[in-house]
Amino acid sequence: MGDDEFPIEILPYHGKLAADLREEGYMDIRDIPPGRLSKPKHVRVWKATLDNVMFLSETGRNEIQSLAYPRYYIDFETIQMAVPVWPGTRPYSQIPFQWSCHIEDENGLISHYEFLSDGKSDPRRPFIESLLKVIGTEGPVIVYNAGFERCRLKELSGYYQD
Repeated sequence: MGDDEFPIEILPYHGKLAADLREEGYMDIRDIPPGRLSKPKHVRVWKATLDNVMFLSETGRNEIQSLAYPRYYIDFETIQMAVPVWPGTRPYSQIPFQWSCHIEDENGLISHYEFLSDGKSDPRRPFIESLLKVIGTEGPVIVYNAGFERCRLKELSGYYQD
């Protein structure tokens, strides 16, 4: 992808489109001319990139605005190793090693918390213990991929029941 700040490969489901755009000489989304993209999702990403403005559909905005406070916006990162190095893991199992959480209160104040494993030891217990210290007992948890985060939490709950 090179050093482009907004490479065309960030277009969702770009498939052959990225190769075609590169062949036409476009390396950065911002260089693509108006009217070149035809899929609505690609046009939204292109426009949001040009305008430097986030996009949230009206449905999504209404859904989030209807939620109670505090709101927890969480993201997990995992690693998959071909050869397991920690007890209780298997080849290519998803091992959470990093999380980020933004907490929005009812005044609109957002605070940020995070965890990053030291990379030397099994990250699972410190991952979940540190997350539980930050997450309250009330308020919705908002994630990008609920199924993914739900599975990781279920797996962690199976390892640590004490």
